[in-house]
Amino acid sequence: LDETTTVLLVSGRTRADMNRLISDVTGPSPHGADGSSGAAAKPRPSAAAAAGEGLSAAQAVRLWGLAENGVYARRGGGSWELTSQAAQEASWLEQGEEMM
Repeated sequence: LDETTTVLLVSGRTRADMNRLISDVTGPSPHGADGSSGAAAKPRPSAAAAAGEGLSAAQAVRLWGLAENGVYARRGGGSWELTSQAAQEASWLEQGEEMM
């Protein structure tokens, strides 16, 4: 990656699956297997690390992800966050519960 390129990986996979796929390129994630900031699973060497390849820390920051069909977003090595679109789509549930 050059310094002007950001790559966005979009998938219907879970955050845990995306973390495993991304770690094959960047190395182990500092976040838990579910994508949270909880305790990380035991790190395993990535295919890129085993081959002596992979992204530099600066390049890994420009590898973003969308998981679970856009419900969660991750910028670089950050943690997964609920997207505003997903939060808005779920707001009707709270309104429905209030009426019942």
